Amino acid sequence: MKKLLSSALILCCVTSATAQQAPAPHDKHDWSHVQSLPIGTTVLLNSSARHGSCTLKSVDADSLTCTSGPTLSRADIKSVKLPRRLASAGLGLAIGATGGFIAGYVAAGPDSPGGINILSRGDVGGIFAVGGGFLGALIGALTHFASVTVYHA
Repeated sequence: MKKLLSSALILCCVTSATAQQAPAPHDKHDWSHVQSLPIGTTVLLNSSARHGSCTLKSVDADSLTCTSGPTLSRADIKSVKLPRRLASAGLGLAIGATGGFIAGYVAAGPDSPGGINILSRGDVGGIFAVGGGFLGALIGALTHFASVTVYHA
């Protein structure tokens, strides 16, 4: 059981590490990167008038238009990011599973020799790891902490 849990935790860490590899570096102040995004791409927009998710309708040299909402001038836009929900969920899974395992292992207390132990510390840690991993993946998927910045003013 302990080998299985160890293997699962290592797999989660490796998976989240490969999921969060950054794309090739580029100049984040170059508006042409926003212009090169395909129409219909969902981006995370931060501007003086709007903050949140936006589906691109059009982008030109000095403005950006979402499918819902007004056209925003380039001067008002502070940042444009691409959400990476899967990478965020994978990272949240790894963090939550690791934290859950540690919490369960510590909470179970030491195994008493000669006593009746239904579950070992590792088993309790594994149960907590599953719950922590689920919660971490959910939080990661709902947040965008692994997003990629395309443009920053």
